[in-house]
Amino acid sequence: ATSPTLAKRASGRLSETRRAAWYVPGQTSWIWWYEANRERFEDLRRRRFQTPVAPLFGVGKARGPVVGTLSVRIAPRQRQRLIDTTLDVLDQPRGEWIHTQAASLVALGKLAETPSHVERLTAVLAPEAKATAYLRESAALGLGQLKRTDAQLRLGREALDAARAALAATIAEDTFQPRTRAFAALSLGLLGDQPSARNDGARWTADTLFRTWIDSDQPDEVQVGALMGMVRLPPDAVTSVMRLMLEGCALRGGHWNYRPSTLVRSNAIIALAEIGTAQNAHALATLLDKDHKAPVGLRQAAAMAVAILGERFPATRPQLGRAILAALDETREPGTRHTLVMSLGRLLAAEACGGS
Repeated sequence: ATSPTLAKRASGRLSETRRAAWYVPGQTSWIWWYEANRERFEDLRRRRFQTPVAPLFGVGKARGPVVGTLSVRIAPRQRQRLIDTTLDVLDQPRGEWIHTQAASLVALGKLAETPSHVERLTAVLAPEAKATAYLRESAALGLGQLKRTDAQLRLGREALDAARAALAATIAEDTFQPRTRAFAALSLGLLGDQPSARNDGARWTADTLFRTWIDSDQPDEVQVGALMGMVRLPPDAVTSVMRLMLEGCALRGGHWNYRPSTLVRSNAIIALAEIGTAQNAHALATLLDKDHKAPVGLRQAAAMAVAILGERFPATRPQLGRAILAALDETREPGTRHTLVMSLGRLLAAEACGGS
């Protein structure tokens, strides 16, 4: 689960409908893959499962998701066997085992029960460790899987703080590859709502990710990883100043000496839709206007963003729907038109299902 191919195998094959909905021509990096797969990746441990209905059939008896009650608890004996097997794989010589060991690092994060398990993961991220970038990014993803939605399954505060400290150090380690640092930022965000011995644990996490993102000297992927981590945080951890800076980056292209690339700004637009307010709807919709002169990447991101905002805030759907229809009349670029059509479908599905 440390590359688009392996992660897709680990989380199940993406449906044709969902893959089509999120495929953007030319955007083949892990960032865009993650945007399509993040729901399965981030919430693997919830005790309920949802089977979304097809958007055009979200009416009548099939309104909304079909929700069940699937328990994911594993019997203690089975769990211990899984942990022992995972640790045994990690103890094998490198080389032909590297792919299995990479997957085992992510699995260990899902199964971890003791501080020693966390230490096995953090040890791979130590600068002096003899580990490849492939294993480091797997360990970073594994630490993100320490997130537990069930309070009874959560690790101790000290172990989680150690994981957060290792991830923060990884983000700051400029000798590591950008992708490793980006995954560390994402995982740090996933742990933002977990217990901490610090009174300001969530706010500290938010500050760490915010400083990483706003530092324009960081590679684009690291900044994007920080943005993705920020939107995974509890809402009250993100301050009004952080939201204001995010809005400035998304809508105006930065602040003062900070001028983000199109890739970073595109992801800031999506992040603003995730943690912004209904008041951002009009400004994001203007990015779809033919007179805005926004690059293709920004217009595609804006098309995704208005769908997210419309799903979150029902009152904005008529305005956003009209903006999408107007943009479709004026846009000829295939990738942008594709994204606009899929975003319009998401708005219609949300309205048909009657949910917010």
